[in-house]
Amino acid sequence: DAAKQKELKAWIDHKTVQRVANGTLKPDQIMRCRWILSWKAPEVGSVERRAKARLVVLGFEDPDLSTVPRDAPTLTKDGRQLILQLVASKRWDLLNFDISTAFLKGKGDGRALGLHAPPEMKSELQMKEGDQCLLKGGAYGRIDAPYLWYCELRKALEELGFVACPFDGCVFSLVTQKKNGKPEVRGMLGVHVDDGIGGGDSYFKATLQKLRDRFSFGAYNEHEFDFCGVHYKQWDDGTIEMDQKGYLKGVEPINVPKTRRQEPESELNETERYHLRALCGSIQYAAVPTRPDLAVKVGQL
Repeated sequence: DAAKQKELKAWIDHKTVQRVANGTLKPDQIMRCRWILSWKAPEVGSVERRAKARLVVLGFEDPDLSTVPRDAPTLTKDGRQLILQLVASKRWDLLNFDISTAFLKGKGDGRALGLHAPPEMKSELQMKEGDQCLLKGGAYGRIDAPYLWYCELRKALEELGFVACPFDGCVFSLVTQKKNGKPEVRGMLGVHVDDGIGGGDSYFKATLQKLRDRFSFGAYNEHEFDFCGVHYKQWDDGTIEMDQKGYLKGVEPINVPKTRRQEPESELNETERYHLRALCGSIQYAAVPTRPDLAVKVGQL
């Protein structure tokens, strides 16, 4: 219940929803939503799990599902490696952060959309019988939520002096001019939805603080952290090491019953094929970023 209240407060603080009179929205403009409840790992130094509640819109009910722009770029492998190389070469501090309730910070596109508000939201908005709930901004599950958030984040970064890479819309360089008029790169930042990775000099960190003031960070780490399933560690000489040891330890082998092992020449059934494909996908996720030595075996499988 406390986690639900925290989520609802974020929706209302960001003015994501608004109570409107009956008849403001047409029936086909109103989407359902549901609660996703889960447990997060304990914080550092604690042993108690944390409850997490996320209110998610059933975005497939959007009346403009097939026409609304929704393509939001994500950080490419080449873009990420470029950032890491520059940070290591310049011996800048490697840093990582994530932005809290990012999708709720995306601005709406002006379309009239609504929600069948759950009881908790009706109470929070003091909705009366017949009132409707207008969806004004981005929300989890909304089909164009990643696109709306990307537009908002890019706008904020460019206002702070960042320049987007023409080959990767998720790579941003912080550029200033020297006294002789030549450009100087003060830092680089890569964004993957609501996660960021990069590094820079003191001016870069001061500028990043301005971003933090605008979009509150949920976490901020330097030198050692996990980003998109990969563990990063920066050594004292600036070298950056990447590994997925923790990820690979969590990949479970396929359980083949003893009776089935006695039939090595028989064809796979549908269940076995399903498990094999899942395992290949899990191993492939390690082969691409950090374990190229596994690539051939995964390809053969």
